[in-house]
Amino acid sequence: MLKKILSSIIALSFIFTIFVLNINAQDLESKVYSVKNTAQYENPITKELEDLKIKEGQPKYKSKKAIGDGMSRSILGKYSLFDNTGKTKTLTIKIGLADVCKDYKISVKNVKDDKYKEVKFKVVKEDKKKKTKDIKFEVPTNEAYIKISAYVDPMGRDITFFAQMSSKDAKEGAKEFNSQKMTIKAPSTDEE
Repeated sequence: MLKKILSSIIALSFIFTIFVLNINAQDLESKVYSVKNTAQYENPITKELEDLKIKEGQPKYKSKKAIGDGMSRSILGKYSLFDNTGKTKTLTIKIGLADVCKDYKISVKNVKDDKYKEVKFKVVKEDKKKKTKDIKFEVPTNEAYIKISAYVDPMGRDITFFAQMSSKDAKEGAKEFNSQKMTIKAPSTDEE
């Protein structure tokens, strides 16, 4: 009797293990996902406002960071499109305020890397009415850190901000990416 119960438990455990492994294998299939991202003005590694060369604790750091965080969130869409269907992984980000930003530079960093590496990108869609551009580039992983630089006309200078995509919030398909609303008016850029 004990042998039958033990055999049944082992058999059920084996079936459950196969079922769980099968679910995980489905997660690894080649698909396109809308991925939530975070945007911040501060370099998440060095804690520096890179374009201003101001480090945490220095005068004006908090006020400049607050302005920069708002600006970063106005420029970068809430969702990115992660494509895992080809030989390489690609990410498409939606950039807002495209009428006042130009000369973009995109750099990526794997979680394990020390430095960001500039990558080539392609503008795959532009909407002049909504003032957006969809920019596509290769990423080493779906957890890559992104560094975005652009010249902002009203500010008269380059800005640099950072983003990270999180695959834990990934939703299959492009619905969230395509339907996101973007800021169409530049935030106040009063700088002292």
